Amino acid sequence: MEKTIETVIKEKEDYVLRKIIENEEQKKTALLNKMGLTYKKYDEESKGSSKEYPFYDDSLPKPRYYKRAFLPVTDEEYEKLKILDEKIDNLNSNNDYKKKVTHNPYETALKVIGIIIFILGFISGILVWVQLRNSTIDLLGLEYCIVTWVSSFISGISFLAFGEIIGLLDRKK
Repeated sequence: MEKTIETVIKEKEDYVLRKIIENEEQKKTALLNKMGLTYKKYDEESKGSSKEYPFYDDSLPKPRYYKRAFLPVTDEEYEKLKILDEKIDNLNSNNDYKKKVTHNPYETALKVIGIIIFILGFISGILVWVQLRNSTIDLLGLEYCIVTWVSSFISGISFLAFGEIIGLLDRKK
């Protein structure tokens, strides 16, 4: 029996529709679980642990197995819950932004030390150049000046980099 194009198209459309419904059900289940709209449905027959009743509640006078069940929700209520969830996520993302703005004191201290090293290295290089220029050959003073600037640049960049690494690790936490 050969399949016609119409039957193949119909099968594919049915498959896509089933997948969309399954996806929407998974989203609904995840949202209800996230919002805490569940209750414990106990195994009345007390057969023991099973795939259907995987959790055990020993807080009862007669401990029993249970499964999580979702409260019945209408489509209108579900839409309202989705809107509330989006608002909560937006509020949380705004709070995350505020958390990211605050800096770790070690990050700030290392960056300040790096900037101080830049400034002092630049000034020291000029002072070395001036002192050696007056006493010896001018070219030797410039060499020492450049060595001082390069070493202070490397040290300052190192402190700035360590400060940034600490800041990134702190924000990642």
